[in-house]
Amino acid sequence: MGEFRPSDSTTMCFISIRRKSIAIFKYCYRPLPSMKAKHKRLHLKASVLRALADPIRLDMIELLRKGERCVCEITPYVKVTQPLVSRHLKILKERGIIKSRKERNRRYYSITDDRILNMLDSLDQGLLISLSNAAAQHSNIPTLREILA
Repeated sequence: MGEFRPSDSTTMCFISIRRKSIAIFKYCYRPLPSMKAKHKRLHLKASVLRALADPIRLDMIELLRKGERCVCEITPYVKVTQPLVSRHLKILKERGIIKSRKERNRRYYSITDDRILNMLDSLDQGLLISLSNAAAQHSNIPTLREILA
């Protein structure tokens, strides 16, 4: 087979699938610098949303809305074991959603930016009902009204 030399504007990303002696190649163009920045922003947003996509972590954030708390206060509130609470707090902290400070042998957690609370508040019951109704039209998923009834 001949050799492929990509130009300055392309990068060779090849997928070598060998079936019946056929090799398939896929050539990917390098994203423009503005696309790279957009791509990074989208990944960051997705990362934050993944961190928020857990009921236990959302419950922790609701508790931290009232102010700074230590792990010893969070554990009984969310009703899971302390190691699991620590793991969830680590995920939230790695995404920059919460921060911590150490005082003697305790670590206290708090929300880093109140805008995260505003974002969660924007998911009011009206929006959730609307989204669940739209999802129910396309699948067998029960609506939020059916779940809450």
